Amino acid sequence: MPKDMPNWLAQIGQGKFGAVKKWMAEHVHRLGALYDPEDLVFHVTGEHLNATPFVSYLENKYAKLFGH
Repeated sequence: MPKDMPNWLAQIGQGKFGAVKKWMAEHVHRLGALYDPEDLVFHVTGEHLNATPFVSYLENKYAKLFGH
C-alpha cells in the first residue's frame, strides 16, 4: 500500500478511510480465499512473512514513549 498510496497514513489520521479500504479490498480481501496466509503476504508485499518490520515498529513506538 505505501508504494501505491504514499499518503495512506495521513489519510487515516484525517479519518479518511475510503481509499485505504478500497485498496485493501482490491489487493488483500479479494485474494484471501485464493491463497494461504503466507502466500497471500508474499503476493501482496513481494516479500516472505517476516517479523522484522513489526519489531522495528514496536521499538520505535516504545522508544518514543519511554525516551530510549
